[in-house]
Amino acid sequence: MLGGVVSVPPDFSRLKAASQTPADELCRCPGSPPIMLLSTAGMGSNPIHCLRCNNEVAPETLGLDQAAVDAAADWRWTYGSVDALELASGPYEAWAQAELSDPESAANRSAYATRAELERFRRCYFRYWQRADDADTCPICGDRLVAVSDAWPAKSVCERDSIVLYTGW
Repeated sequence: MLGGVVSVPPDFSRLKAASQTPADELCRCPGSPPIMLLSTAGMGSNPIHCLRCNNEVAPETLGLDQAAVDAAADWRWTYGSVDALELASGPYEAWAQAELSDPESAANRSAYATRAELERFRRCYFRYWQRADDADTCPICGDRLVAVSDAWPAKSVCERDSIVLYTGW
């Protein structure tokens, strides 16, 4: 209690799955490796993953405030919906691919804003959607991507745009 104001811890329920994430799917990397905002297209509630091991990072370990929790949960819902349409390979696939690959789309603008919100707590990248795993330049600025040396699966990042691309499984 500070000056008569009661501090309420953030409510993490919006970033938690109905069932608990298995321990072997949670990040156990030492230190504080960078995180990434990653759409799992409806397969999980937590879009915050470790850049190094690719596993979920328990959001309560990051010191997030309610604004960051809400931003991540809202992004997961909206971006994940577009991502799910792309994965469904149905009549919305082409539209979803155009939305996900356009750096100025509403889906990606929300990702940049959410990434910046999470960046307040730990270095954060956004996993940018791409058609192929062979990119060597940033699809936004054209800079050469930098390989993340200790990452699995193989990933490369653009430091300028704070995006990460998978470069191989």
